[in-house]
Amino acid sequence: MTVVNIPNTLTTVRGLLSLPLVYFILTDQTMYALGVFVLAVATEIDGTIARKFNQETHFGAVYDPLIDGVFTGLGILALLYLEKVSLLMISLLVLANIPRMILMKLFYKRRKKFYSTRWTKFSGLLIFFIIPLALVNFMYLNWFIGGVILLTIVLMINVAWKYYKK
Repeated sequence: MTVVNIPNTLTTVRGLLSLPLVYFILTDQTMYALGVFVLAVATEIDGTIARKFNQETHFGAVYDPLIDGVFTGLGILALLYLEKVSLLMISLLVLANIPRMILMKLFYKRRKKFYSTRWTKFSGLLIFFIIPLALVNFMYLNWFIGGVILLTIVLMINVAWKYYKK
């Protein structure tokens, strides 16, 4: 299968949107940053398109989560720089996701395909939404991040159980 297809193009667009997102965050242009975020969310249909039109590739399976991490990571780094998110909470979030990355690698080695469930995708989506919540100064942001950390840990325990069960 070819690497250049509509889903991978959408993923690339999301990656490129990282630059204006960071710029607008750092220059305190919240509405523009939120607009870029909405555009990035619109590109999240890449996986659905890939499955529906049989355009799934090994490249896309690795590229999509990598770009999601770059987009979210750069946005969060910009927010950390402006002290709109807590370094402690983001550090705990990163630590909670390390087992997820290890499990993805283990599942890939066993099945030659990355393992993902609706719940793990939901957890990733919640991480993604830290950016707009921080931009609008959501007063319960640390509680939200704490909930995402707890959910991520529970989901990873569940995925690990499924991995070792099979």
